[in-house]
Amino acid sequence: MNVTRRNLFATITASAMTAAAQQAPPSPAADEELQVARERIRRTAETLGSIQIPTETEPACQFKA
Repeated sequence: MNVTRRNLFATITASAMTAAAQQAPPSPAADEELQVARERIRRTAETLGSIQIPTETEPACQFKA
């Protein structure tokens, strides 16, 4: 069987498009996980924002671009 690059590309593209079309929409569990992750990030940001760091903690160097 003689397979050309053009035929191989067409086969791969068709199979990829078929696989993409068959993907299921995100489940409700995924939406719930997203909300839990956002809440965890918000709580972490609040915790980090409440911590006071003295100026002496800063590095004594300058970063130049």
